[in-house]
Amino acid sequence: NGTLLLRKNKLLTEITAGFKYRFAFHDGLLAFRPTAAIGVGYLPKMLDLQASTYLVLKTSGEFLWYTTENYGLIVEIGMFYAPSGSADVNSVTIDPLLLLRAGVTF
Repeated sequence: NGTLLLRKNKLLTEITAGFKYRFAFHDGLLAFRPTAAIGVGYLPKMLDLQASTYLVLKTSGEFLWYTTENYGLIVEIGMFYAPSGSADVNSVTIDPLLLLRAGVTF
């Protein structure tokens, strides 16, 4: 077992599909959107490790505050996890990672 630090020019690439549902409060000015997604990821060849694919699981909760009809503020907290993956020789797993995001939604 070991730890691999990604080089700046290497990217973890993923494609996921998921579900999101909106719960509205206070006449729609506040909302909560739980999210769950599953997909596949790809890690390119690095150093002595072969390129690999892996299963991606994501879950999060988005909190929204609509300031006007045109935009709102969003804060998201969630988790990214890759419990299994493989290449010809290596196995790939990524421990759960915390996801934090904030911004403006239109």
